[in-house]
Amino acid sequence: MRFIATWARNPDLVPLPFQEEDGARDVILPRLHGDPFDRGLVSQAIRRNLTIVTPDPLIRRYPVPVLWQ
Repeated sequence: MRFIATWARNPDLVPLPFQEEDGARDVILPRLHGDPFDRGLVSQAIRRNLTIVTPDPLIRRYPVPVLWQ
């Protein structure tokens, strides 16, 4: 919770809303990942040309840039 409280005070970081277009893309994604929240993140990243930071190997199977070392 401390991280969230600190993050919330950072003016350079803003929450990314889940929009109708994200949900529409989620429906056409292949079911490579069983977690609907993670598929939603992938949908948002694809639509907005964003990179996902995650160690999840299943997310790497989607056509989205992933950063994790």
